[in-house]
Amino acid sequence: MSKERTSVAIDPENKEWIDSVDANLSELVNEMVSRKRIAAAKTRPDQLREEIAEKQEQLESKKAEVRRIKQEIEELETELEQYESGERDAFDDLIDAVEDSIRLSPEDRKTGRLQSLAERAGITVEQFQQILEEADIHSVEPAATPDVDNLGNMPMLEEENVLPDELVDEDTPDIIDPDDDEYVTLTDKQEAVVRNVVEEDF
Repeated sequence: MSKERTSVAIDPENKEWIDSVDANLSELVNEMVSRKRIAAAKTRPDQLREEIAEKQEQLESKKAEVRRIKQEIEELETELEQYESGERDAFDDLIDAVEDSIRLSPEDRKTGRLQSLAERAGITVEQFQQILEEADIHSVEPAATPDVDNLGNMPMLEEENVLPDELVDEDTPDIIDPDDDEYVTLTDKQEAVVRNVVEEDF
């Protein structure tokens, strides 16, 4: 029995697509073969040079990334320094205002002078009063004046330049003078209390 071949008609559009696929496959195969031939023809030094060049390219890319990250870090550090500097300046202003409040008499504290100091420190007068209370900061009383007799004479002292006991403060060798900065400086403990109040409550 003889076999008959059956021919199938291919649509022209399909034939064109099949031909293009064949052409692409052929081109791809030829390129792969060409690469293999070139690779086989390269000496080991050539291969090493290529690898070195690739690694150097990767390294330059990494260096660029490192430079970018360093730049970002510097910008963040600058911003942080500005923020911390502003905080320090604000805290210094507050400490100055608190120290100046020590010079105010109890009567002065009830007037607008205390509010003026609070505004200078950038806080409300209520917050300022809270700081004074929690830090146990009081007004410094004016220096006492010695008693005089009916003739206006001061009592005689046994030694020259020696103050009577009632005029000597227990903690300092001299009369407390409200205008003397030595006596209107906060102690480390008071300053720490002021800082804690600000950080916790404001």
